[in-house]
Amino acid sequence: MEWTEVVSQALPALAAIFGGLVTGGVQYINRNGDRKHERQLKKDEHAQEERRTSQERAYANIERQEEAVKRFLHMLREQQAAIAETRLTVRENRADEEYPTFEERLKEEQIVGEVAYIGRRKVIQAWDMLELVATDGSLKEVSATIGKALREDNRYSDTDIFPAADLGSHYPEPQFEDLLSDLREATARMHLPNNVVNRESKDT
Repeated sequence: MEWTEVVSQALPALAAIFGGLVTGGVQYINRNGDRKHERQLKKDEHAQEERRTSQERAYANIERQEEAVKRFLHMLREQQAAIAETRLTVRENRADEEYPTFEERLKEEQIVGEVAYIGRRKVIQAWDMLELVATDGSLKEVSATIGKALREDNRYSDTDIFPAADLGSHYPEPQFEDLLSDLREATARMHLPNNVVNRESKDT
């Protein structure tokens, strides 16, 4: 058999083998590409889930802080109202509301002072809970200032915090009210941490 015949007879077989190799190679490349794509999809899904979880935790943390501020302010106003009501009740029970005796005025101040002392302790307890959950920088700073004011009796007396504790006074000490305004402002300005914000911006 001539060499050319051998070659001509072998060509179809070689072509089939080569074609099979090419087909197999293409299939392998496609399968490998599919696996990489699946891995990337899973990676993206995992990253998205982590971002969603981080956002949920951050929002929940903000809500906890907001709720603690609300409880603190509610307790403060509640105690202010309780002291005002106590003073009113004591005066109504006097023999002569307009012209009390020295003893009656002394008793009134004693009773109101005791209620104010207890009220201050309750407000401090509410502040303690706020301090436990405060993580926002501005809120922590304002909260610390308020806590110091509540604990320093020599700077802010009960009459500074509770207007009705001061005979003849109807308004809280302006500087203490300014602290409460700062607290509300810091609460309103609370935002997500930078790392969560950055993740959100990458998603959009």
